[in-house]
Amino acid sequence: VSIGVSVDYTRPAVDNAKILIAQVNRNLPFTFGDTLIHVSRIDRFVEADQDLYELPPEEHAGIKQVPSSLAEAMDALEEDHDFLTAGDVFTDDLIETWIDLKRGEIDQARLVPTPLEYELYFHI
Repeated sequence: VSIGVSVDYTRPAVDNAKILIAQVNRNLPFTFGDTLIHVSRIDRFVEADQDLYELPPEEHAGIKQVPSSLAEAMDALEEDHDFLTAGDVFTDDLIETWIDLKRGEIDQARLVPTPLEYELYFHI
């Protein structure tokens, strides 16, 4: 089974999960590399063979979207991080410190011109 195109945090989550439930959708691409999971590792399969790109607007509106930037991800983490403090995995203080650190990196990156901005405005 392929994890698909989401290999950022999915791989470590899969590797550390005690119970693994896989949603299988034949409309999503099969990917190779570090995205493969042996079927014996999966406890339950849930089929969802919808073409997610062709959903009716009202159904599409009901699907929660993932953050599109690091700033949005930090906002979402700040609003909901109970799953990380469950079982004393992380403390609220650690999560808040990490969010502050990442917000500092975001602010620092905003101050640096992108390569395109440099080419357009600073390059002679």
